[in-house]
Amino acid sequence: MSCALSCDAKPLSMEQRIEAVDEVLGFSERNKDATIMEKILDDEDQLKTRIVFARESLKELELSYDQKLYLAEEAARAGCQGHRGEIFACEIARASAALNDRTVVEADDLRLAVKLAIMPRGTFITDPDMQDEEMMPPPPPPPPPPQQDQEQDEDL
Repeated sequence: MSCALSCDAKPLSMEQRIEAVDEVLGFSERNKDATIMEKILDDEDQLKTRIVFARESLKELELSYDQKLYLAEEAARAGCQGHRGEIFACEIARASAALNDRTVVEADDLRLAVKLAIMPRGTFITDPDMQDEEMMPPPPPPPPPPQQDQEQDEDL
């Protein structure tokens, strides 16, 4: 049996949700065909190899002073407390470059790092372009509890 878990920030339509359920439920039935299973295993092996090479190249990747400054400024603008945001953002930028077979960290890597490490830790977002348009707003506050005094007055 297989299980899929989606952690996308944007909500799915009802059709997409039903399609996801059908995919999971039909996974074991479709994978009785040996060629499909071979392709899945081959893709998994390629991903494992890619990760091994990325780990090796990660040792050589370094961010420039300006790139670290950019991440620190973004963390400050987002209102991050402490230094975890920029520390993890540096690691994410390096990992992104390594996974994409690059020898230097590029602007796309930095943007991804801000989105994954700094924005979730920020107390406010100053750049609306970085925020997902489809992100759900925070839930409303719970309603206030009923007051006991009013119920007792009604009984009299």
